[in-house]
Parts: sequence; structure tokens; C-alpha cells
Amino acid sequence: MKCVPCDDGIIEKRPLIYASIDKLRLRQAPDLDAQTVHRLSLGEPVIYLNERTSFTTPVQMQGQVLQQPWLKVITIDSLEGWAYAGGLSIYKPLKEKPLLTDHELVKEYLSLDALDESAAYKGLRISQLEQDQDFVKEENGILTLKTERDSVVLKNVSDTIAKTFERFEYLGMLRESNFAMIAHFSERGRVIKLYNRQTARNINLPGIPLPSPHHKRWAVMDIPALDDPSRARILIYRISDNDVKRDFTYAVNSLPIQEQYIPVFPSWKSNTILDFSRQYERNGSTVQKPAHILLGENGWSVR
Repeated sequence: MKCVPCDDGIIEKRPLIYASIDKLRLRQAPDLDAQTVHRLSLGEPVIYLNERTSFTTPVQMQGQVLQQPWLKVITIDSLEGWAYAGGLSIYKPLKEKPLLTDHELVKEYLSLDALDESAAYKGLRISQLEQDQDFVKEENGILTLKTERDSVVLKNVSDTIAKTFERFEYLGMLRESNFAMIAHFSERGRVIKLYNRQTARNINLPGIPLPSPHHKRWAVMDIPALDDPSRARILIYRISDNDVKRDFTYAVNSLPIQEQYIPVFPSWKSNTILDFSRQYERNGSTVQKPAHILLGENGWSVR
């Protein structure tokens, strides 16, 4: 219970209720066009003043249209106003985990082996599905993405006779570039499908993209087989106007066989310098040497 000062000076006890969404508007009047007095943060307590509207208002919240009345409330700091009932709860909500940045999300996945379906991999996927439920739905083997232009529906398929299968798993949203990451597994291996949330534009990448600091380039390490460095590649993509274009490809098989290596541990040093290591197998031991891909006046080069 909470003690609230009333106009007549009497201290009255009334129960707390809580904002169930972040930045819920507290308005001067029970109307969507009324002036905002305050924005309630997720879990912020208010006191219901036992006044509600006799009418309801349709409001879209968290992916659905609600039809709820308005409640008159007062904050702990004595700010009084009207809040939409659909954004309030008698239960104090758990604080949502902060959204991972694009770099944090990618590094989490790069540190995991998605193919072994580890608990950490599954937990990360579930958290991303929960955070992006207004955009993506995964149910009964069907993955649905809601873009501004159209809905994208991807269905899991398994044909034991033909020995073919397809499985789609939502990995998360690269918010800075506005692309959703989908892992597409099939009998041919795994590719990363990226769908632009605005245009539904789709591009397939051989691996998870590592964003540059300004989020306008991606680096992808394509290593089809660790025991065959001749097939390894480093790809750099450029993102602009909701589109993605390959900017540079460096194939290890362009080197003499005795000099071929596996590229590992990529990281952007700046927007124009990608650091990585050259990993060689020599006489039964592993040797690593630092290397860089640089963008100069004449384009990209490897050093």
C-alpha cells in the first residue's frame, strides 16, 4: 500500500499499479491528442485514483489492437493525469533485458557453434524472438517476418525419402542496418539469410556478418572446410539505402598452395581496416600471423 496526500490533507492508503510498457504516456485528458504530462518507464508505479472513463479507445500496443478505458492516476512525484489502461498492470513487470547492440549480438553468435544446438545458442535465439515479437513469429515450423512492404513466410521442410530438408531459425535484428538475420539449414549446409525490414529485400551470406563501426560495411568469413584452406574467403559488403552489395572478395586459393591459410578472428580496427589472423598448419603445429584488409585510394588490398 502507498500513502498519498489528498486535497483535504488526510493521508489515504491506495494500492499501486505499474506501467507494463516503457514510455507509457500520462496525459492531461483521456484522449490520444491530449498533452503529455509525463512518460512512465517500464515498471514505474502509479496510484489509481478510482476514476475511469465510461468509454474505451482502440490503441495498438505490442503488436495487437486493444480496446481499453483510461484510468486517472498519480505518480510518486505527484504528477496527475490519465493513462491508457492497456499499458497498466496490477503486477510489477520484470525489467526487460537491454537490447544487444549489433556488435554484441554478432559476437555472441560468432562465439557459439550454431550447428551443435547448444543451450547458449538456443537461449540467445529465444531472447531475440521475445524482443522482436512485433516483427517475427516462429510457430509450428513456420517463421513469419512482417516487413513494411510484405510478410515473408519461411517453412521448415523434411523429406526423408529424397534426403532433403530445410530449417529456418531467427537469429535477431541488425537494427543499425535494418536487416533481420535468419539461419537457413539444409542438406547443403548453412547460409545466413538477411531480410530488410523495410523493403523485404533478401540476400544470402555464407556466414554471420560482422558490422563495421559505422554499420555501413559487413565482413564475412567464408570457411567451408577447416581442412581445406583453398576454399576459404573473406568477403566485405557495403550497405546503403536498405541495399547490400559485395564490395570485395579475397580468396585464399589465389595464393600458392604452400602459402594458403585459414583466416580467423576478424575484427574491425576502423571503418576501412579489417584485422584478422592467418592460421597455418606447419609440421603438426598451428601458427598464426596478423594480417589486415585495407581500403585505400585504389580500393581494397590485403597486407
